Amino acid sequence: MLGYTPQEWLADPMSWMNRIHIDDREIALAAEKTFQETHELFYAEYRMSARDGRILWFRDEAVMLQSTEHHGLVMQGVLYNITAQKRLEENCGIRRR
Repeated sequence: MLGYTPQEWLADPMSWMNRIHIDDREIALAAEKTFQETHELFYAEYRMSARDGRILWFRDEAVMLQSTEHHGLVMQGVLYNITAQKRLEENCGIRRR
C-alpha cells in the first residue's frame, strides 16, 4: 500500500514508526503502550507517508496471539487504507479522530 517491497519493509525494524506522520506518532505510540499493558485490541487511526510522497490514512487493528512455546506472545494485525473515507469526511465537514 505504501510502495515498499516486503524485503525493504522488513529490513528496517523502524519502518512502521518512521512512516507514520509526525503529527500522528503520539496516537500510535499511546495505542501501542495501552496494547502492551492490557493485551486488549490495538486500535489507532493515523497517516503514513508512501514511497511516492503521498500521505495516506490507515486504521490499524491488532490482537495479541499466543505463539509457540519458544516465541511467547506475538502481535498480529491489519492495516486498512481509509484515505478515501477520510477525504470524504473532510469534504463533508465531518470531524473524527
